[in-house]
Amino acid sequence: MLALTDEQMARVLLAGTGLRVGQQRKLLRELRQQADKEWDATHPPKPPSRNARCMRRIRNGDVRVSFVLDPQDAAAFMHSEGIALVGIADRETLSAAFQMWWQRLVYGA
Repeated sequence: MLALTDEQMARVLLAGTGLRVGQQRKLLRELRQQADKEWDATHPPKPPSRNARCMRRIRNGDVRVSFVLDPQDAAAFMHSEGIALVGIADRETLSAAFQMWWQRLVYGA
């Protein structure tokens, strides 16, 4: 919905006066597109919904696997598999280590 001041509404009416219906629609479409551009420039886009992310993964053939582990147990497992953890065994580090482990397991790399 487009909110216009009285002056803006008067300008739109004057610009649309005498135009054919098709031209009026074109004028309104152009005004809406300009308002959308201004809105988008000042408001960040919403992140995709959970359902949209899931559908994108399905479309791409990706599979998401998640499970809960004790960080010390996961770090000990990675160490026993020969994967060195760099830094603290936090969520990102363990996730990267499991991705490495999975690639070694599947591709033998």
